[in-house]
Amino acid sequence: MDFHDTIEQATSIARAALQAMAEHRIPANPNNFMLWYCYAGGSRPDIVRAIDGLIDAKAEFADATNEDLYQKFFGDLDRQEATTKATEGLRTMLDSLTDLLGEAGVGARDYGETLKGANAKLSAGGADIKNMLTSLMAETQKVADQNARLQGDLIRSSQEADALRESLATVEKENLTDGLTGINNRKVFDKRLKELAAQVAEEDDFLCLVMLDIDFFKKFNDNYGHQLGDQVLKLVAKTMESAVRPLDVPARYGGEEFSVIMPMAKLEDAARVANEIRVLVSSKKIIKRATGEDLGQVTLSAGVAQHVEGEPLTKLIQRADAALYHAKRTGRNRVATEAELGADPDVAPVKATA
Repeated sequence: MDFHDTIEQATSIARAALQAMAEHRIPANPNNFMLWYCYAGGSRPDIVRAIDGLIDAKAEFADATNEDLYQKFFGDLDRQEATTKATEGLRTMLDSLTDLLGEAGVGARDYGETLKGANAKLSAGGADIKNMLTSLMAETQKVADQNARLQGDLIRSSQEADALRESLATVEKENLTDGLTGINNRKVFDKRLKELAAQVAEEDDFLCLVMLDIDFFKKFNDNYGHQLGDQVLKLVAKTMESAVRPLDVPARYGGEEFSVIMPMAKLEDAARVANEIRVLVSSKKIIKRATGEDLGQVTLSAGVAQHVEGEPLTKLIQRADAALYHAKRTGRNRVATEAELGADPDVAPVKATA
């Protein structure tokens, strides 16, 4: 994750993070500090909501809870280590290949020198033809043996390169995909939002952002367990993918929150799609397979905002997030747009129970 705080800002946020961690008796290891730095600085609303929810519930921040939070919001960073290892493997293979080709070059030069010497002796006359042929045959066999070894090494290197290429492709896909739901992750969201904002600015077109959150998801998890909770997250992701256009970018924003970037769509168009997703999700019955028990329906709240040319993208996210929590405060299971936020649409959303 990239941070752009000044020294003064970073120092202030770090102090606040360490103080909060001390209050909740949380070890100040790198993973925990990253979470609480984002919490203290307010740079990740999804982390703020998750931690505030635990604090409100008077939950204990045990090691398992801290690790679960880290994996939920920063698990994708661990995949980057796999990318680095695969890249290093590829670099080592290429270095070995360079050495092999260098050895082949030396063998070819030695053979060339032998041929030059034989040619000179023949030109001078009186050469021992038998000894010369014996020498040439020995050098020829030497080069042939070197080439045979080189061919075998090149075949192995080619196989290693194919395996590494597949590994890199797999890791790259994992780096761009949410591990649980299979849709785009937060990294893709950040990247594509910047790209599409720049694109629609050039084309003088519209860009909207939809933020969606599962209502009472923590209660569902507490009542029925994380396995069923994971199934609900997958259901929402699959429903989103089926409802959006090919040019839209659905993503898991964090925890139980999802997003859809919608280029070339006005506010009312994006609101209509958000409502389609909401209706589709609420129409699904959640059944506990082990017992056949009907667990009822899952509902979503959604917020929609339209990008204003020239504004920072953080403002767009804040307005969509504020609209989302306006939808929650006004009944849940509904879609709210930035038009409902009143005269100050950039105001930070008031915290609401998920």
